[in-house]
Amino acid sequence: SSPSYTIAAAGTSGVTLGVLRITGTNENITLDRVALQLSGVAATSSPGNVSQVYIFDGATQVGTAIFAGSRYATSTITGVTIPANGSKVLTVKGDLASICTNGCAGTEGALIEVDYDNADSTGTQGRGVSSGSTINRTSTSDTDVDGVRVFKSYPTVAKLAVPSSTLTTGSVVLYRFSVKSNVGENGTSINEITANVSTSSASTANGTTTVTDLKLYAYSDAGFSTGVYG
Repeated sequence: SSPSYTIAAAGTSGVTLGVLRITGTNENITLDRVALQLSGVAATSSPGNVSQVYIFDGATQVGTAIFAGSRYATSTITGVTIPANGSKVLTVKGDLASICTNGCAGTEGALIEVDYDNADSTGTQGRGVSSGSTINRTSTSDTDVDGVRVFKSYPTVAKLAVPSSTLTTGSVVLYRFSVKSNVGENGTSINEITANVSTSSASTANGTTTVTDLKLYAYSDAGFSTGVYG
């Protein structure tokens, strides 16, 4: 149930990076630690892009990890028991480093992929509740999350109501939407807007409608009265 590829704002805390399912056999296992890695090529991200990683069991934080100058980290886990012949689902969250012109560790466009590291044979480990034995992982491969792409800011688009839903002859408003920046006013520049128009077949019952001369008007106020600069 790891999330699909998405984008997030730099400096954001508690961003979901992935979900791990850990399965045990034979007896209940107290989970002690989980090995993690920054996947992908080094050119797409650096350890500094993620200032802190957290492990959650539901809404409860059960572990932390820091990629301190390395693409590998181990999270110590407390309070998690893997049921015998059952599974436990843990969520990996992270704090994303800020992006600025001087002194910030974040990188514009970095792709953050935090995965389970199967190559560390003893990095993911637990103890048998009944036997007391140390139990290392027996999985055969890393996980492969889609990742979170980080930007200093990005636009969010929302549909708005139009003045009327009735079509008439003449100039009418067909669609309205707002574009906001996640970091506030003037945080994002818009380079291009693309409109897709879908059509339907002619109807003998309802007739047809012809639309010509589509125009896009941009305003800087919610009342649609002040045109944008330029």
